[in-house]
Order: sequence, then structure tokens, then C-alpha cells
Amino acid sequence: MSQKKLPQRNNTQQRGQSNKNLLQIGRDFVLHINGGFFVVLITFFVLFGIGILSKVSFYIDSSQCNEKLTDPRKEPEQVKRVLKSCKEALNKEPNNTNILKRAAKASLVTWNPDWDSAQKQEVFNEIKNNFDIAYKQDTVDVQAAFYKDFVQDFKDIVLSQNPKCQPTEERYSRALELYSKKDNILEEDFSILFELSHFLINRDREYQRAIILLNKIPKTNSEFYKDVLLTKAIARLSQQNMILAKELFIEALDVDKAIGNIGKKESYKIKYHLASTYANLAIEDITNRSNYLKKAIELYNEITPQDIASNFYYAWRNKSFVLYLKGEYSKAVTAFDTALSFAAVNELDFKNKPFLKKYREKANEYSEKNQFRNEDNNIQLLELERDLKTLGIFTSYFITHESNKDPFFNVEHDKFYQCRT
Repeated sequence: MSQKKLPQRNNTQQRGQSNKNLLQIGRDFVLHINGGFFVVLITFFVLFGIGILSKVSFYIDSSQCNEKLTDPRKEPEQVKRVLKSCKEALNKEPNNTNILKRAAKASLVTWNPDWDSAQKQEVFNEIKNNFDIAYKQDTVDVQAAFYKDFVQDFKDIVLSQNPKCQPTEERYSRALELYSKKDNILEEDFSILFELSHFLINRDREYQRAIILLNKIPKTNSEFYKDVLLTKAIARLSQQNMILAKELFIEALDVDKAIGNIGKKESYKIKYHLASTYANLAIEDITNRSNYLKKAIELYNEITPQDIASNFYYAWRNKSFVLYLKGEYSKAVTAFDTALSFAAVNELDFKNKPFLKKYREKANEYSEKNQFRNEDNNIQLLELERDLKTLGIFTSYFITHESNKDPFFNVEHDKFYQCRT
């Protein structure tokens, strides 16, 4: 029996079918790979997008945290918003030095003197902890160095039942060291340098060191720079360098005119200091005495009218003695009476009241007799000049922070004056 032969495929047909099979396998493989690739790609973009959104969210938080703090008495909600934003940002970056500083500053600005001791201690501990961490993160951050020591000062002066005043050179030694080497002064440094200079003047009487710090503040903000000039002038006044003090007060008055403050409260203070400087120069410089006394009287006249600064006791007091020195006794009597009436009402200058009364009577006596200086009177005049210097009548000054816009330094600030020497 013969066997039936099966049809045979030629080699070409076999190879074609094989190629088709391989091609299908390849397509399946590519589709499999591509599917995985697209999954990976989509996953990547999703994660990348989430990261971007997270970063955007963080930067929004940070930007609100970096808002300039305002006076909480005027905008309490702004300070609360900044503090909330800083705390949220701090949760995401707990070691961010800038956020740590901003959060601590905002916390202090919300400070309420009427809180009970437990709440004060809780808030203080949080503030101190943030500043301490900020400094540990960056020990060459001059702001962190200052704030770390400032809160310790705050604790010793404000929170302590027995205030302890440590010399500025000791308390702020690290910040002072870093600032002495720092040339790139930022706007955030202005208020710190200003505050440190006041500490050096009031607490240490380190006038030259204070002037060196103030010289680092650039003339970028006229209102702030005016207060820098005033503080430098007062330091010079304290050094008994009347000529330099006079020049600085004149420059501050020029700045005040340029920004349109003439006629406002601050311009009176500049004129008061300048008038007192002229009075001091009149005592020191006999040759130019008449001219200096004239300029002093002109300035005192500008700040003592009834409708401008009728309660400016120290201006009336000083004006009384300048008029006496100039021999205008009748006008001096009126000025003495005005000064003494304000002193009585406002309970001011108790220690100098007898001194004022003494020369009020002398001025009245000379006025009634129409008597001008004779040899005896000149001897008394020398005695008066000596007493004016001893009592510091023309060297009483007022340092203000009106242009220091950082509300951080306004918190319990009056208590820091306990450390004046």
C-alpha cells in the first residue's frame, strides 16, 4: 500500500511564516515595553507636578512669612497672618534660618504685657528656642547672633523681678564682632545697628563705638537717616564735641526740611537740640558768644509758641537761661515763670527747680533795677555758667525711635531704659 505524501512547504514559505511570527512577538513585546514606559512617564510627571505644587505652596507660605511686620496696634491681623504663615513654613523646613528668625520676631511682636506669667514664659521659650536654633544653624549670621542675645537681655530686663543690666560690649559681643567685619549692610540690619548704638550710648557710654556702627548705615531712607544723624549728634554732644554736634544737627534739620517734616513734632526736637548746642558753644566760646546766644534764642522761639509746643518744658527752661546770659532779664523772668508752671503741672525736673527759682529772682531783680552786667554781675555769670555745665542744663537730650519701623524693638522697650547710666 502506497503512502500518501503530505504537501510540502518550500523553504521560502516557511521562512515567511516564521518572520510573521517573530514580527508579532516583537510587536507584542514593544507594546508591553511601551505600556510600562508610559506608566513610568506618567508617574514621573505626576510626582514632578506634586513636587512643583508643594514647592509653590511652600514659597507662598514663605513669601507671606517674609512680609515686613507692621505695628500691631494699627494692623493686628497682619502680624497674626505673618506668624501663622511662618509657623506653617517652619513645619516644612524646621531648620530654615530665615524662617526661624521671622517666626520668632513675629511671636514677640504679638507680645501682650497683660498676659499672665505662665503664658509669657511659654511664648518666650518658643521665641528663644527659634533664635537659638537659627544661630546654631549659622554661627556667622549676624542677625541671628544679635537676636539670640537680645532675647536674653529681654529676659533679664523685662521678665526678671530683679532686672539685670549687662554691658552691651559683653552681652552683644558676637554681634558686635560680626558687624565690625561686615561691609554689606542690608536693610534688615539698619534697625539692629540703630538699637545697638543706643545701647552703647545709654548703657556703656561708648560714644565712639556707637558712631562707628551708625556710620555703617547708608543714606537710603531719609527718614531713618535723619534719626541716624540725630543719634550721632547726641553722641558727639555727650563727648562735649559741640562743633561736630552742631554740624550733625544742622544736617538732620536739612534732611527734615527735604522730606517735609518742618512744623511737626520731630522737627521741634532737632531745633531744641541745635539750640542747646548753640547755648553750650556760647559758654565755651566767648569770642562768638553773642552770635551763638542769638541763634539759640531764635531756635527756642520757634519751638515754644503757645500754639506749637506749649508744654515743651525743657525748651522753656533752657530759653530762660539763654535770655539771662544775654542780659534780657525781663524776657528771662517770663520764660522762667512759664517753665516753672509747666514743671509744677507735669511734675518735671524736681532737682533743678530751686536752681530755676534762684535765677528767676535774680533776673527779676536786675529787670526791676534796669541793671545790666557790672563787674560783680560778671562774677555771678561765671558761677552760673559753671553750674549750667555741672547740672547739664544744655545737655539733656531725647533719643527717639520714631523712624525705626521695626515693631520688634517697640515691645516693652521703655523697660530697657532701666539700664541707662
